[in-house]
Amino acid sequence: MILNFVKKHGKIKASAILTFVIIFVTLSVTYPFIYINEGTVCLYQMMLPTVMPIALFFIPAIFFFDILIRLDTAEKDLQIKNTELEKSLDEIKILEGLFPICSSCKSIRDDEGEWNQIERYIEKKSDATFSHSLCPDCFTKLYPTIKRNGSK
Repeated sequence: MILNFVKKHGKIKASAILTFVIIFVTLSVTYPFIYINEGTVCLYQMMLPTVMPIALFFIPAIFFFDILIRLDTAEKDLQIKNTELEKSLDEIKILEGLFPICSSCKSIRDDEGEWNQIERYIEKKSDATFSHSLCPDCFTKLYPTIKRNGSK
């Protein structure tokens, strides 16, 4: 409520209004006590309840409202960043842990107990995609009569 008021009217105007409210409360409490206790009012007794709140409250109130606005802005920025981070974390998929893999065909057993080709398993668990090719050693082993540049 106070924060909305400060944002709407500005920190200096809000500080002035709050200071005058405190002056009004101070005066309404102080003057009856002065009259009850002494019966007469001196000039300094009249000025004290008016000047003291201005001197002691107005400037610190401006700084307080400034800090209040900065904290609110920082909190909103933090909420925006947290939302962005949560969204980013949802998009990231990470492979971790132990994988039961067949020693012969290199298939991997998934959480449901089914055996999958390693490529399919990784594609399912991450955003990776595969493109197949042959390394030079396998190419030579599988196609010994064909040279690497394409001629026989």
